Amino acid sequence: MLGLSYTKEDAVMAGARAISAGGPPFFTGQSGTGFPGSFVADTGQRMIYIDGVLTPYVSAVHGYNTSPDNYLLTPQERTALYAQGSFDITDRVSFRTEALYNERVSEQLLAAMPVTGMVLSADSLYNPLGYDLIGVNRRFIETGGRSFNQNAKTWHFYGGFEGYFDVGTRTFDWDVGFRYDRTDQNDLTYGLFNTANLDLAYGPSELRDGVPVCVDAPGGNIIAGCVPLNPLGPNGSITQDALDYTSFTAHDSSRLMSRGGMANLSGELFDLPAGPLAFAAGLERRTESGQFDPDAFIAAGLSTGNATQPTRGSYTLDEAYLELSIPILADAPLAKLLDVSIATRYSDYSNFGNTTNSKFGFRWKPVDDLLVRGNYSQGFRAPSINSLFAGDTDSYETYADPCSVHNPQSAVPQVAARCAAEGVPVGFEQPGDGSSRQTLEPFIWKSNDELQPETATTRTLGVVFNPTWLPGFDISVDWWRIKIENAFTRPEAQFILDKCYLGTPGEQAVYCALFSRDPAYPGDNYIITQMDMPLLNLASYDVEGYDVTLNYRLPETRFGQFRISWDSTYTSNWAVKATEDSAPEQRQGLYFDRDPYWRIKSNLFLDWSLGDWAATWGMRYKSGIDEACPFDGQDAQDYCSDPGRVTAEGPSPRNRMGATLYNDVQLRWNAPWNATVAIGANNVFDRDPPRSLTTAYNLFDPQYDLPGRFLYLQYRQRF
Repeated sequence: MLGLSYTKEDAVMAGARAISAGGPPFFTGQSGTGFPGSFVADTGQRMIYIDGVLTPYVSAVHGYNTSPDNYLLTPQERTALYAQGSFDITDRVSFRTEALYNERVSEQLLAAMPVTGMVLSADSLYNPLGYDLIGVNRRFIETGGRSFNQNAKTWHFYGGFEGYFDVGTRTFDWDVGFRYDRTDQNDLTYGLFNTANLDLAYGPSELRDGVPVCVDAPGGNIIAGCVPLNPLGPNGSITQDALDYTSFTAHDSSRLMSRGGMANLSGELFDLPAGPLAFAAGLERRTESGQFDPDAFIAAGLSTGNATQPTRGSYTLDEAYLELSIPILADAPLAKLLDVSIATRYSDYSNFGNTTNSKFGFRWKPVDDLLVRGNYSQGFRAPSINSLFAGDTDSYETYADPCSVHNPQSAVPQVAARCAAEGVPVGFEQPGDGSSRQTLEPFIWKSNDELQPETATTRTLGVVFNPTWLPGFDISVDWWRIKIENAFTRPEAQFILDKCYLGTPGEQAVYCALFSRDPAYPGDNYIITQMDMPLLNLASYDVEGYDVTLNYRLPETRFGQFRISWDSTYTSNWAVKATEDSAPEQRQGLYFDRDPYWRIKSNLFLDWSLGDWAATWGMRYKSGIDEACPFDGQDAQDYCSDPGRVTAEGPSPRNRMGATLYNDVQLRWNAPWNATVAIGANNVFDRDPPRSLTTAYNLFDPQYDLPGRFLYLQYRQRF
């Protein structure tokens, strides 16, 4: 069997949708770094030089709206080839193999690079003030943006033998095989800058024979190849020669590889009164390895982009498992069916040690129309190669400083006391738009080679009702609860700050140690300039809810046949503990940046068919969720649904993101040549996602549909 697929998706720019275009009233995408460049004057005030006039720099006025420069839907192209084959060696032994090749070419586009924290020499041609300008920040809009390009190639191969044999009257199935998986990815990034060359281009410069040149000192030697640049001018003040000298194209490569052998055996051992006892058993040995090689400039910290260190690591794993299916009762009073399943898996990791995880399940049918089912299982999740061995990576984070007077948390006594203890002065204002700030200095994402695996327990209990007196109808209701402990997670910058200033003493001890302030930062004393964001085994989760599934195929009529299917999930509890001694934090019904916790998600579909024609109407529902209000004062009153909310900890304004219902429709025709033609539309009523004030990009969470209708025509040919 052979399969070939090809997919191509073009880009949609964020500026093409009103909700993500940026600008007022919320200034989403508004960056404090724009052009002309700003700097810290000798008065200590941040200034900007416009038309020969020195003017105080105001982010909301002189900043830059990055949103229209970004992709809302990223372009990509995917090609895949799949092959599967088998050969009967004998009537009891076969050889089976499968292979897959997949290639993805994709791109992400961001606004032009903000070059920050530079020093423009007093002896630069482009310094009109006669003294060194510090803290020079300027977005190099002349580049047209930062383009991140990936070419990822994935190979999968399996080859093995399978067959069966008899022992007495019993037949047993077996298979042995080898699996190999590998993904190679090459990345190109355009629009980054070499900081060593930037330092020279910002340094002393002169006109020699009417040409701007860099010099090692006033009247000194020319620095070969260096082109001085003007960061204080408007768009176009940085010449192409200066861009060519200071910019570079980053080349990164990575590889992930998994290979292993396995052997499995299954069959029926003996008969019990209610049926045969069946088993499955197997062995597996697997090796996981990975590496990442960043561009030399990036690894050396000579890039204006996020610095990243190389990654390399591996581990091996040996596993054995046993599964039993045990019939207990059959066709007995109040037990048309009763059986249990038991499974256990032993795993031995080269870097974690060994663990055993088991599962128990049952099915019980007291009558033909009703099935009761339940499971208890243990889970085990080992950290990935990147989680264990990835090199440090720079990340420019956005956060609202609890010590800033613009943050309602600053009025909480516990927060005020902590800020005062750190030396933060009364009336401290976070730079930026006053409510949040993207760091000019990189925070550090860290892996952790001492991470331990996560453990979990899952419990489920449910019923399935399929009444014989209502043909075509069935309904199932399942309760589930999942508890994860020792979870590895990377706390976000905002989470780290909130736990430091508002958490328990134990949380403060962990999270306050992860960041520091600079009391002498030019122009912005006591801002946070350093933060480590490591992966840690600190968190635990306790999640509980219900799944409901209903299907009904109505009797066929002369008007056609109708079918209804309805799938819903209700999350009754989602509790998170940041550390072992933390109080549980309830998240159901709340929204965090790109992390929604809907209480209800539901899909309802109505299908109609008559002869060769069919149609489907679908509805996809997500319940409303609440987010923190990031504004204060009049802005909070104008844009947040509950600006006056107060809890025991103090002011805690919120904003309601309303429920969303998408409607989809499709019309199909089955052609006589064994083909189907379909035309359809998703989001036929053009429903926009709910506006979020705290998501990092585009004013809506990416798990909602892209704004606008999606129209399609589909042709499917069967052979």
